[in-house]
Amino acid sequence: MEWSYTDPQAASIASGLGWVTPPASVVDIALEKIQDIQCRDEKGRAVSAINYVPEPYRVDMNYITDSLRAAAWTLGSIILGASILFVVWVYVWRDSRVVKASQPGFLVMTCVGTITMGSAIFPLGIDDRIASQRGCDIACTSWVWLLPIGFCIVFSALFSKIWRLNMLIRHARSFKRLKVGATDVLGPFVLLLVINISLLIAWTIVDPLRWHRIDDGEFSSYGVCKSDNTAWVYFLVSLVGVNFVALVAAVVEAYKARNVSMEFSESTFIGFAIISL
Repeated sequence: MEWSYTDPQAASIASGLGWVTPPASVVDIALEKIQDIQCRDEKGRAVSAINYVPEPYRVDMNYITDSLRAAAWTLGSIILGASILFVVWVYVWRDSRVVKASQPGFLVMTCVGTITMGSAIFPLGIDDRIASQRGCDIACTSWVWLLPIGFCIVFSALFSKIWRLNMLIRHARSFKRLKVGATDVLGPFVLLLVINISLLIAWTIVDPLRWHRIDDGEFSSYGVCKSDNTAWVYFLVSLVGVNFVALVAAVVEAYKARNVSMEFSESTFIGFAIISL
């Protein structure tokens, strides 16, 4: 409700507060003086102060732009689509000599890992412009889970492939008969997966990532995934350390298989893939 100096209710409140109502002649003179004052509107035009409407109070929230989100989610969709397509291709050609030699189970496992890692792109594109506080908190936690778990699956598939090959070649050179199935070399995968999940569970319980909006000046703020304490540093270092040690072990296995016939070994390509991880 707008009150003017002639509003009876406004006059009653002013009188109760001890204010003195100025004479109408004084008010008229004041209005004339205000009308003589020139202001600039948002387009730079000169307007009378009595007709001036100030610009609305704006705060730059630094949201993720729609174009950036669309680009990131498009790339994520390409990763997921390509991985699913490769899974279908492996299934269709599973009986061919080349696919059998490449061990279809590990190929599918690699694709599952890339799907998991690629899925981490989507929660990274969520902020409080398109989601609630709880939704943002879930997004902050989910990408931390998806990335290391996806890495673990991809890495373990590549490592198990080349470790199995090295075991077969090592026993063949010593003229020993050995049958090594795919399940016989999944021990490192299970161990690494259990360690990663244990660390992630502990991180989520002790010091989870949450969505915070931080003021960056009087008219600016930004959102970020952030833990409330510093325990996250220890969990992050532990995750990186465990996976780095496993990565070094895989590189060593790839180096051991460097001289195996290219017809039966992809050690060179697997080595490049492991290093790129």
